[in-house]
Amino acid sequence: MNRREFLKMLPLVILFPFSISGKSRERRKRLRRPPGGHGLEELCIKCGRCIDSCPYNALEPYREFWDLKNFGTPHLVRKCYFPICGHACAKACPTGAIRRI
Repeated sequence: MNRREFLKMLPLVILFPFSISGKSRERRKRLRRPPGGHGLEELCIKCGRCIDSCPYNALEPYREFWDLKNFGTPHLVRKCYFPICGHACAKACPTGAIRRI
């Protein structure tokens, strides 16, 4: 390998680890369901009432565009104080996708 070929390959060698770490970080952003949120795929109509009713702002709509199946469903972004808040999200859910536990 001569100097010119080495200099052509240098940016790839330097940037390759960063591209791998970006993909692994993206995979770690997994969907975290709220407590009692079993069956959200079948029952959730993505109305957002559970998100609006949470007094601790622990729920947000899932906004990963690559995952269209779950886009807009509620997911946990902060620690949920489910027993303390009185199951506000479960009470607000019109379809029963989030149940009291």
